[in-house]
Amino acid sequence: MQTEGLQASGAGAPMRPTLDEARETRRRRVCLWLAFAVAVIYIGFAVLVGFAKGLLGERIGQTFTVGLYIGGFVAVVPWLLTVFYVVWSNRNDR
Repeated sequence: MQTEGLQASGAGAPMRPTLDEARETRRRRVCLWLAFAVAVIYIGFAVLVGFAKGLLGERIGQTFTVGLYIGGFVAVVPWLLTVFYVVWSNRNDR
């Protein structure tokens, strides 16, 4: 039985994860959610390009199209998610 990194809280008590393991689990969970969000955004955009070219070509005003705004969203949101993760990580790395 591997007990490295686990602590017992008393006699006969079950083993609990250490603070480092709990922090690592939280970090992995946040990373997976952020990676999932970015993947959904990119794949969703690729699906729109493949199947809804007419929608992406619709004009908003005289010069901009729906595709331009969605493309900007696809470019900006991963950066914002990265900033969120850096701030979150720095606050929770104590």
